[in-house]
Formats: sequence, C-alpha cells, structure tokens
Amino acid sequence: MARIWCQLALVIVTFTVAAPAVQAQTASPSLSIDDLENGGFAFRNDDGSLALAPLLTSEASYSIDGILARATITQQFINPHDEWQEGIYLFPLPETAAVDTLTMHIGDRVIEGRIERREEARVQYEAAAEAGQQASLVEQERPNMFTASVANIAPGALIRIEIAFQHAVDVRDGSYSLRLPLVVGPRFTPEPSAALLVSNNPAEPEHAAAVDADRVMAPVLNPADGLINLVHLTLNLAPGFPLSAIESSSHPLDITDNRDGSYSITITDGVIPANKDFELVWSPAPEASPHITLYREQIGDQTYILGLVTPPVTDQANAPPRMPREVIFVIDTSGSMSGESIRQARSALLMALQRLHNDDRFNIIRFASDHAALFDSPVAADPDNLLIAMDFAASLDSGGGTNMLPALQTALADEPPARYLKQIIFITDGSVSNESRLFAEVSQSLGNARL
Repeated sequence: MARIWCQLALVIVTFTVAAPAVQAQTASPSLSIDDLENGGFAFRNDDGSLALAPLLTSEASYSIDGILARATITQQFINPHDEWQEGIYLFPLPETAAVDTLTMHIGDRVIEGRIERREEARVQYEAAAEAGQQASLVEQERPNMFTASVANIAPGALIRIEIAFQHAVDVRDGSYSLRLPLVVGPRFTPEPSAALLVSNNPAEPEHAAAVDADRVMAPVLNPADGLINLVHLTLNLAPGFPLSAIESSSHPLDITDNRDGSYSITITDGVIPANKDFELVWSPAPEASPHITLYREQIGDQTYILGLVTPPVTDQANAPPRMPREVIFVIDTSGSMSGESIRQARSALLMALQRLHNDDRFNIIRFASDHAALFDSPVAADPDNLLIAMDFAASLDSGGGTNMLPALQTALADEPPARYLKQIIFITDGSVSNESRLFAEVSQSLGNARL
C-alpha cells in the first residue's frame, strides 16, 4: 500500500464557467504553508505567500462498526476579501485512511470529487483554473497528510469542505483503538547524503522527501495564542461484542449506552482545540468462548458481510514458554524532545530496563544530529550492565536534529543468536520528512526482528 499513496490525487472540477479570476491583493499577514498545522485554509498572495482564511466551524463525526471506522469531517471558511482568490487547504488523516468522498461547497455551488492519477489530476486542475472554472485538487503528501488546492473563489464566498474516509481500527493486546489526527506536526528534514547530491535522482526516496518538504512543514503554535481551531467531535461505537471499558488517553469523554449494543460518545468539554490527536480505546469483556458478530451492508444490488470473531481470554497458565530477548532501545535526544518529552522518554527507558530478564541481552542507541551506542554490541542483562545502562539513561538530554536513519540502520544491523527474539524499541516524538526512506530500510532489513 505504501507504493500507491504517492500516485493518486482527487481532482474536483465544475464545468460552469465562473467570472474571470483576478490576482489576489491582500493586506493580511503573509504566511507560508508551514502555518497550516491544524488543517487550515489560506489564500495565495501574488508573491506566493499565504493569508489565513477565517475558520467558522469545524465538526468531525465517527461511526465505528466492528473493526471498520468511517469519519466525516466538515469545516467552513470564508473569503473575506474583495478579490477572487486561489486557496490551499492542509488536513491530517489517519495513516491507513482511504478517502472516498470529498465535496466542496463554494457559495451556492457544489463540487464533487473523483479519483485520478496524480499527474492527470494536476493537469485537469490547472486547465480548469486557467479557464476560470472553480476547481480543487487534493494530493496525498504523506500517508497521513493531504493538501487541497482550490481555484477561483468569489469575494465573500463561504467555503465548506466535507471529506469522508474509512479505515480499519487498530487491534492490539486484546484492545481496539482508533486515532484521529487533528494537527499536522512539524517534520525534521535531514540534509541529503553526498551520494544523493551527486546522483540528483528524484527516484531516490531520500531525495523525494527533500524536494517536497516545503509542502509538509508545520511549526508549533505559541500556547500564549490561546485555543484556536476548535473541533466538535461525536462518535457512535458499535463494537459487536460486550465491553469492559471505553476510554481515551487524550480527552475526557461522555459515554451513553444506547442499550442496543452501541454507544454514543462526545467530548466532555463539548469542543476541543485541534492541537493533538484524539484517541479512543475499547476493550472486550472477558469471555470463555469466542464471540462471533456479523455486519451486513446493502450497496445497490450487492450485499456485503463482515464477520468478526473475538477470541476468548487466553489462559496464561497454558501459554508457551517465554523466549529470551535481545532488545535494542533506540531513543531520540533531539531538540524537539526538550522538556517533558525527554523526561517521559528517560522514564520509559528506565522502566523497560527494569523489566528485562536475566537471560535477555540489550543495548541502547541514542540519536540526534549524530548517534552512538552505549555498548559495542548487545550485552547480558545482568546487574552490572543494567546499572551502567540506568546511569546512561538518567544522563540523557535533548539537543540537535532528528537524524533517525543512521540509528535505525545500526539497530537493524545486529543478528542475534538463534535462540533470541530480537526486538527494537523506538522511543521518539519526532516527525521527519524522509519517512519513506525509513520504511524502505525497515522492509529490507527487519528480517525476523520486531520493531
């Protein structure tokens, strides 16, 4: 799937000719695409800079049936200027989301989207914009980030954007969860390697990450600016099995049991600022036998069935014996980890070290602009080595860039003895612009290890 997302785009064109577009002249403060971190909308000035559009409303609704989640996001903006405008809209999505609907309401016109190859979509968008037609182009910049370019927006026009997408919920350790990104965070862009500078080959993953970095950057807003970009979020959860808990680590919830196997969920505060991801986790009630649920949907003359089998609680007494592990901890000490992030990372690393067994092996790799391993090779998790590691972990501080790749390559390079299960634990808060290169490295080098 990672090879597909960079090739597709949504092109949205109306074939009713609008009034001729006029170059925008605005006295609004000049911005760059970096400033659209919360899924904002902005108009292009003559010099290519952006003027932020006022956000009027923002709503998100989720419907979760079994392991499938469908979301509809609606945001409304206005063109406050006296000139025709071209705008750009940046919004985050879950990594595995598949966009199936995009509708633009510009004034009294409704514009529906269709999926095209990325290159074809851009040609159609530019042709429609040149002809004075209202058009929009949506491009996936990363697995979890989309941009939409909108042409020929009339003075004073209301702009309402509705996007619908589906994705599978995450199933892990006996619990189900979903994460809705509400913010596009800043990404670190490493310098191109010497080899790439010589080859200048756009096909190279690292080079590709660098050339579009200006389309995916977003700085952290100053907390002193107050709460902005408020979102109203509602969810309907039909898990298909009895639950023991519904919770969120990110926001307080109000939960209503609908007595039909579903739950209505809202945010306790009514609205939330779009300054971090929303997470929802639900856990099945323990059962001695498997629980089977069928979901049915009729689309036209076709009937679709989804079957969900929830396994019984595992009897730990009959679980297979634990394998000794070789654990490589890779910890981010870059500048973005300053403050609470590095304190939490140190705490997590210390806790993980304390949970190692005496038949395990381990090593620690810290990275920022450079990287270094604590030991030359993995060592036994004996008291002496653990004491050295805990002193090292407690001394870690933040500073520098976020060059993940060399540290990841070092962690992947070691091949443990056959009886060890290799695990790589990556501790970071960072987003980087060369993630395609990282994914390729993992795919090529992970082998039987777990990351």
